This record gives sequence, structure tokens and C-alpha cells, in this order.
Amino acid sequence: MIRRGVMFEIGGGRNRKSILPIDTLIEAIIATVKQFPDNGPLAEDAYEALNPRNVAAKAVPIVVDPLLDLTAWRIEIYKNGVPGQGGKTLLPDVPDADSTPFINIFNQGVWTNLDKNKKQDVRTMQLACDLMHWSATRGEMPAYRAYREQLQGLIAKVSGGIFVATSVLNENTVRDLAQKVNHDIQQQAVDMVAVVHPLCEEIPKMKGFEGVHPPQPPQQVGPQGQGNTTASDGGAATPSGAAAGGNIPGAIVQPAR
Repeated sequence: MIRRGVMFEIGGGRNRKSILPIDTLIEAIIATVKQFPDNGPLAEDAYEALNPRNVAAKAVPIVVDPLLDLTAWRIEIYKNGVPGQGGKTLLPDVPDADSTPFINIFNQGVWTNLDKNKKQDVRTMQLACDLMHWSATRGEMPAYRAYREQLQGLIAKVSGGIFVATSVLNENTVRDLAQKVNHDIQQQAVDMVAVVHPLCEEIPKMKGFEGVHPPQPPQQVGPQGQGNTTASDGGAATPSGAAAGGNIPGAIVQPAR
């Protein structure tokens, strides 16, 4: 666990041991993922290691910043392709893993402890919109139809997280749109981009979130990807990630105390 944002510790009681300063550990985790950009399971492990739900409330902002940095780096793959491959592969390995940071950050206990002065909440919403937009865009491309169902599940989980956060904020319009996206995106013949767009357009209308900029229509990069591959050049992975709450994947609204 992480205590006071200083050391990474394992074990408990007399067996507890401090391993590394937390800043050093986080840097090492992110550097390793970036060194192997086509390794999806490694990114999954990194997301779990940087889970802000596993730290004390005061340490949440310390973990969230690098978690968002890593998430932003992964989203760049959806936009511009795997580093070093010239835009040939426009999906990272195990794309469903990228819903995990949002399931964790939008969790009520984490969301209410973000550093608002650093606009961690605004950045989270921006990246959530970016991820949903680009996942929808890739899901509509013939080259990535094999991953459409996984991308639909990713969007369902992220929109479920937005439902939680906006419920906490009492932003009912965005909350209801998030619920609609969560439902509609899972239909077979849905236009994924059209489903996601209204939600991202509405988020900047919330007080304090005017700095969120809905993604613009995509420009084609290269020959629409290389076949039906992800970064690992493997088959579609079975969606994984944090457990969903209720009938809305990704939505776990805790009762008020």
C-alpha cells in the first residue's frame, strides 16, 4: 500500500517493508509500459498498481496524476498509432484495459478526493471523452471490426463511470446522457460515434468543466490501420477490468453518509 505518498510498502504489521520511494516506483512503472507499447497485459498491471482506490484519501492526487499521464499516453495510440509503427496500428493491445483508470477515478471515494486546484477532475473528463471518441471511431472502421464488441464494452464502462461522477455533482443532464450512452452503445447495429458525441458535447456545459474540449471529427491516419490487428497483432481479447455496478457497467454509486 501507499502511505502518506512517501513510500511503497508491502505486507502488514511486523512484516511490513518499505520498498521504494513512491515517486521512483511510479516512474519505473510508467517507463516500463512505454518501453513495451505492444504489451497490453503490462499496461493492465500498471493500471492496477496505480489504482487510487487502494490508497489513503490524502494520497489520491499523488497517484492520479501519473495514472492520467499513462492513460493519456495509451490514448495517443488510438489517435496516432503505436509508437515507431508509422500509424499502421491504431489500437493498443487489450484496449478494454483502458477503461480501468476511469472506473477507479470516477469511483465516488476517489472522485471526491481529487485535487481540484490542479484540475484533475477536468483532465479526467477530457481523457474520458477522448477515449470514448477514439474507441468509437476505431470501432466503426472495417479494419477493427473484430474489436468492435470490446470497444463497445470499454465505452459502456467509461460512460458508467461518468454516470457516477455526475451523480455526485448533481449534474443531471450529463448523468442522464451518460446512462443513455451506457445503454445504447451496447446495441449491435449502433453508430458508435453518433452515440458518444452528444455526451462529450454536453460535458463542457457543466460548471467547472468548461475547459473540456470535445474531440473533433477524426482525420484518417494511414491506410485505416493494418488489417484487424491491435498492437500485439493478436486476436480480440475478452473484456476484463473492474467489476460493474448495478445495470450500468462501471457505475458504482455509494450511498450518502
